[in-house]
Amino acid sequence: MMTSLHYIDDLRIVPRVHEIYRLLGGREDEASEKLREMVERAMLAGHHLAKPRAVYSFFEKIESDAFLQNDQGPVVLAICTIGSALEEEVRELTRKNQLGFATALDAVGSEMAESLADALETQICKDAAMQGLSSHARFSPGYGEWTLASGQKTIFSFLPAHPVGVSLSDTFLMNPLKSISFAVKLSTSNAGELQMPKCTLCDKNDCLFRR
Repeated sequence: MMTSLHYIDDLRIVPRVHEIYRLLGGREDEASEKLREMVERAMLAGHHLAKPRAVYSFFEKIESDAFLQNDQGPVVLAICTIGSALEEEVRELTRKNQLGFATALDAVGSEMAESLADALETQICKDAAMQGLSSHARFSPGYGEWTLASGQKTIFSFLPAHPVGVSLSDTFLMNPLKSISFAVKLSTSNAGELQMPKCTLCDKNDCLFRR
């Protein structure tokens, strides 16, 4: 059984600067002044180009997916995207041979998509807590034992993605590319306890793997 669909277009994206530098293969404290200026310009452009949208819904159980069926508990399926404008700009910059800025903007877009997914996960955690449910960390198709094909087929068969501007290719990749699909498993253990993303709870800001 599915609850009503939730569409969101006002989630706040807060890209983590250290993560952008990690995607670029370095660290902020080691970056040259030229690279810092380029990243700052890319972040400004990213905020202008990004059009965040998301859809999610709660399900009592999903019996058609062997991986999700393991726990026999409720689950949330979600899709979010920052839209296509940023990646179109990256392609145009590449065509003009502005490869440095194109690379920086692409890294900003990737981090903005992750930040959007984190914000959506936090909203889901809050919704679950209000229903007396605790949330486990989000996971996406293609990670661990949940295959890309199986996971994407499940998510896109249960959620209408077209209203948020996302489609799925024959190879199960999403368009726009800066989109993330995921599931959040729910349980009644520690019912009502708000389970925030682990990195949100950790104060180790200099961790290379912090998201």
